[in-house]
Amino acid sequence: MRQITCEIFVSEGLDSALNIDRESFNHAHPHSVYIAKWLHNALRQLASTQKRLSAEARSVARDSNTGQKITGIQRVAQDVWQRETDDSGSSPPAVELSATGQPTSGGDAYVFRREAVVSGRARPQTDKARARGEVLDEKIKAIAQVLAAYGLLEAVPQSKQETLLRAIYDILDAPEE
Repeated sequence: MRQITCEIFVSEGLDSALNIDRESFNHAHPHSVYIAKWLHNALRQLASTQKRLSAEARSVARDSNTGQKITGIQRVAQDVWQRETDDSGSSPPAVELSATGQPTSGGDAYVFRREAVVSGRARPQTDKARARGEVLDEKIKAIAQVLAAYGLLEAVPQSKQETLLRAIYDILDAPEE
């Protein structure tokens, strides 16, 4: 374990805290208690600041990593769409996971009810779990776009589309133990 050591040089005021043999120290002396409290408080502030800065750095790195993953997932769907449609200027249809099953934005989009596609578990609370959930959502959207590129999504009714995507989502979300 890491330990912190320090030396405090006092030029005056702690003479009465020294015992007669000058090799042991009276830790109950008011001046000694005051210095110990000050030192512990300073170390606590240092540790708290270090933890906060580390958490911020991890959060920035996680957000950057999540953004890179999402961009990579979208790129794969885009490449498959362009390859299958033989149109380098087109992009895959938008896929939305909506609470109501109604589109939130205009245009052609596949809209699925979130509760029908995504597991019924509560939304993640930690930053790491939230980032993982965002990546999973993006993966399922990209899979829907790839299925649409091959014409497989239109081949089944809406309720079966949601069931199919739910099964794929459950596979992606399965524990890796």
